[in-house]
Amino acid sequence: MGYTLALPVMIVLAALQTSLLPLLRWQNSQPDLILLLVLAWAVRAPLPEALFWAVVGGICADLLSIVPLGVSILAPALGVLLIDALRRRLYGVNPFLWLLVVIAMTLLHELLMVVGLVLVRYTVPLNEFVRSVLLPTLAYHVILAWPLYGLVRLVQARWQARLWAERQGRWRN
Repeated sequence: MGYTLALPVMIVLAALQTSLLPLLRWQNSQPDLILLLVLAWAVRAPLPEALFWAVVGGICADLLSIVPLGVSILAPALGVLLIDALRRRLYGVNPFLWLLVVIAMTLLHELLMVVGLVLVRYTVPLNEFVRSVLLPTLAYHVILAWPLYGLVRLVQARWQARLWAERQGRWRN
């Protein structure tokens, strides 16, 4: 189901992140929609599909940024693995647990971005980073997490209903 949606959705999100979202910057921060969408998709998707979304989204994000290719894949992929482990251990992931994963992966993602910037010889003052990037990004992600989670659940439910109806021969366009 999600394999067909991953590439076009991630290309659009990467384009939005580099074109329109900088207009909504708060201090030096903006939300990372790719990270949030991958984590929301992973709650209901099979592990291989969710990892596919993480890889495609990370590559799309890295192609339009200064960080080395592959850095933006790490946090979403680790988040997908964490969500899958929690889902198997706890028989599902509730929205509050998902929000904790979003917070943890946001911290990891931003720290990996700093490491990626340092690798390309860009200096990042740590106190400035925490004050003007990390904390505002956390705030963005906590605010956007619930609506995006709900939207992804609706899309996945609609897609599942369509697939079921197609199998039964009842779907009409």
